[in-house]
Amino acid sequence: MNPEPAPTDAAVVVPVAPIQRPFWQEEPRRMAIAVIFLTRVPLRLAGDVTPADIAAASRYYPLVGGLVGAAVGGMFVLAGGYYPPLLAATLAALGAAVLTGAFHEDALGDVADAFGGGMSVARKLEIMKDSRLGTYGVLALVGALLLRIQAIAGLPLAVALPALVAVHAASRAGIVGMLWRSPRARTEGLGADTVGLSWREPLVALATALLLGLLCLPLPAALGVLALCLLSALGMDRYAREQVGGVTGDVLGASQQVGELVALLALGAWLAIEPAVVLGAPVWRP
Repeated sequence: MNPEPAPTDAAVVVPVAPIQRPFWQEEPRRMAIAVIFLTRVPLRLAGDVTPADIAAASRYYPLVGGLVGAAVGGMFVLAGGYYPPLLAATLAALGAAVLTGAFHEDALGDVADAFGGGMSVARKLEIMKDSRLGTYGVLALVGALLLRIQAIAGLPLAVALPALVAVHAASRAGIVGMLWRSPRARTEGLGADTVGLSWREPLVALATALLLGLLCLPLPAALGVLALCLLSALGMDRYAREQVGGVTGDVLGASQQVGELVALLALGAWLAIEPAVVLGAPVWRP
């Protein structure tokens, strides 16, 4: 006689297929995830956010960056109507930090501390996870803030808003390329959450950054800003591979900061040497 099976209270786990949403629902949801991830705008989403959702949302990073740039430019132009350029730029830079939660600035400080003070790969990764800020981090944050304020203050009010839209969009396009092609230095965090990006994410991100640049700046400036941000991302990617074997969330955030500063400094140089590169009409406007 066969023995009766022992009683059990264990529930039978039935695999749940991922929710399939139509395009007109899925893409706004991905955009909302990107907004939540890159800013402190209090949006709410129904349902769980999966690693696949986070990966797909990266295609909208440049668009969110453009919106951040519009907010920063708007604050600078508004404050510039009442205050000297340096004070207006300071208010705009601080407003940007509030809007984004100083997300990328924090990453820049962590990377500066880790790469500057760590003697081994394990130690560098450990420093990046430490919430405390060291000497290298302080110098990087203060230096970046001073450069950003001075660079924004040097922009004419007539072009400041569109220029900042283009810069903020382009500086986030390189992040998506790094997420797509770069090895991960860790198995947890942003790197793990965004494994499995397809070619669509960097392609959409690049096209978005290019389109926003062409809408906001003359052709040479638009292409130059995007190229400098992509080259900055490439340089940060190679540097991170040498330091810790790949990228982390902090490396990605630091890459955005470096790209933004390089692009802003380039705009300032063009204004000093050849103003028409920045002050000319965008390609869509005769």
